[in-house]
Amino acid sequence: MGTRIKDYRRTFAKYLLVFIVPILVLASYFLYYQHFVQKEKTEDFQLSLFTQFSQEIDLFYSSLQDLALSMSREGPLPDEDATKAEEDAFLDILHRYDSQLDDNVLMLYYPRHSQKVYVDDQVMDWNDFEHSQLYDISLSVSGIYTRLCSVLTPYYLAIRPSGNAAGYSTAVFFPVPLTGTDITGTLCFLVRSDYFDEIYEQYFSMLDSQLLILTAYSDCIYMKEDWDDSIMEGVVDRVSRAPVGLAMYEGAGGEDYAVMKSRSIKTGFSYVIIADEAAFHADSRTSLTMLMVLTAVLGIFSVVISLLIAKNWYQTFFKEKQEQSRIQRALSLKTVQIKEMVIRKLVDGSIRDGDEKALEYNLKCANMSFHHPLFAVFLLDIPVNMKEDQVYTLQHRLNTTRDTDFSLAACQLEVRGVLLLLANYEESISRPMVAKAVSEAAKPFTGSVRVYAGGGVDSAFKVDNSYIEACFMKDRSPGDEAGMHFFMKEKLESKSFKYREQERSIIMQAVRNGSLDAALGALDELFRIIDETPSPNMVKGMSYELINTIGKLCVEVREDVDEGLIDRLMTFRDPAQLHEWLEELVRQLVEEITKKGAEEDERTRHELVSYVQEHFADRDLSLDKLSSIFKLSFSSINKIFREETDTTFKSYTTELRFSQVKKELRETDRPIKDIITDCGYMDVANYLRKFKQHEGITPGQYRAQHRGGD
Repeated sequence: MGTRIKDYRRTFAKYLLVFIVPILVLASYFLYYQHFVQKEKTEDFQLSLFTQFSQEIDLFYSSLQDLALSMSREGPLPDEDATKAEEDAFLDILHRYDSQLDDNVLMLYYPRHSQKVYVDDQVMDWNDFEHSQLYDISLSVSGIYTRLCSVLTPYYLAIRPSGNAAGYSTAVFFPVPLTGTDITGTLCFLVRSDYFDEIYEQYFSMLDSQLLILTAYSDCIYMKEDWDDSIMEGVVDRVSRAPVGLAMYEGAGGEDYAVMKSRSIKTGFSYVIIADEAAFHADSRTSLTMLMVLTAVLGIFSVVISLLIAKNWYQTFFKEKQEQSRIQRALSLKTVQIKEMVIRKLVDGSIRDGDEKALEYNLKCANMSFHHPLFAVFLLDIPVNMKEDQVYTLQHRLNTTRDTDFSLAACQLEVRGVLLLLANYEESISRPMVAKAVSEAAKPFTGSVRVYAGGGVDSAFKVDNSYIEACFMKDRSPGDEAGMHFFMKEKLESKSFKYREQERSIIMQAVRNGSLDAALGALDELFRIIDETPSPNMVKGMSYELINTIGKLCVEVREDVDEGLIDRLMTFRDPAQLHEWLEELVRQLVEEITKKGAEEDERTRHELVSYVQEHFADRDLSLDKLSSIFKLSFSSINKIFREETDTTFKSYTTELRFSQVKKELRETDRPIKDIITDCGYMDVANYLRKFKQHEGITPGQYRAQHRGGD
């Protein structure tokens, strides 16, 4: 018995040793490995948030430039001799654009060679503006007035906050108009520090850190938390020389700091976040006490510890993986949204032709790149009964379709309806080959596939032409006919000519404005250039580009485009014949737009007067409410009432209310106070005085006279 017990103990000790040693080694290695993997993931996650934070601020500055460009295309801008009506009309334009801005951005317009400022829905002299609550002494120190008078290109001015009430941080200047040489004014956006506070809280609310925004000259224009100047000077000097990305530094007191830095290509600003290294890596810290206790318990209870390790591994690994996946999906969704925005800019033609910097910046924000020389737009019909998650899955599958010779980028034009695919492909393959790949990828989701393809173009700046061609093919093709429909256009043999963008823009804008003479003049200029072009291939290419432009206008103006219109235009015998056809088509389009404009104006007039007749008793009826409903300025509303009723809006409303009050007095026994309040008046006593002034008697006497006569 003693021998058996001894052998049992030896066997137990042997297997226990064999079992415990690997577990201890593996457990120690696992915990060590998890510590560094989690630390790396934490750094990657913080950097991804910081990148998204920087990109959102850059997109914000880009949106300001888009607003400036859009406003430059508005009608004539006011000058120093502007009338009151012109100033009111321009204030309406500024109000429309100001409503699109963040509450922490102040927009103002300054006409050159003038002392007027258009700001906050009002016109004031510069001296009045300097003494208003909207102004701050830091603006004078920064030299805002000089920039308003002299800026020729988009310019970003840093404003060092100095305890100012408004809290301005940056001034962004744009000459108006933004394109052209005859600059008449300057558009300025004053960005408050609160904007950066809100963006910071959105991304780093859980991280106790300091945010600095530095100019290219290392001047700090924003600081989340106030520091002493002595500390600030040393920190700015150090972080200004820090590399872009993540770096670790040792402080003067021996503390370790994590520094994330990003630099904006557009503004030249540097964004720096400084956090305590322990707080930065707090999620990745492994408790030494837990490691010691775990090791001791493993030495005594190896089986139990194995189960605990498995449980801990499950809880930390899988749950962390799920959380990281959720965050990654959220970041991926934002990336997809940015990519869709860039694709829409390309198909809308929002990026100016030849503006390589703008194109490169937008592609970088969307994490996109074009590696092939040719482009084409494909429209893919989505079945009505297709679920929304299936649409997203299909979009993701198409976005990840990559080949050595082509790539696809997909976005939804609507939640249901159409998927737009931008193909970037090599000259060695054709559009049908790309369309076939699209059909194969979509077939598991849609069954029978309808693909509408625009013509191939050799530049990302011409993607809008291919989009118009794809829309044209979709409009003229039978809705129930499955298959692939291609817009056919000969590929240019010569790429050396430069299409006259200015004349094309004039034609499109003139037709939209109903200006026939301007449109025909630009058309004549284009055909003069075509007549002087020696190469037949270049003549054909320029003619096809012009046909695409007119086709785009047809789709824009007419709901139903003649199926054979583009085909007939593309069969022209010579430029003279095409000139004659296009001139007649432009006349028709201008006539249709003019007619639609007149009908819309007449309908608006009728609806406006009818609305007042139906709602004159509403207490909140005002010019402001009518302006919001019918999208008209105050002056336009009063002009319509003068032309339709020979009086103003206020007088017309007052007359309707007086008539209703007198009718109620004659025909009912209701209390006079109830009659007055039901007709839209809050101050009964004031109305009684007005009634007596208007009729010569009180409402009670009026009722007594007319009821007594009955």
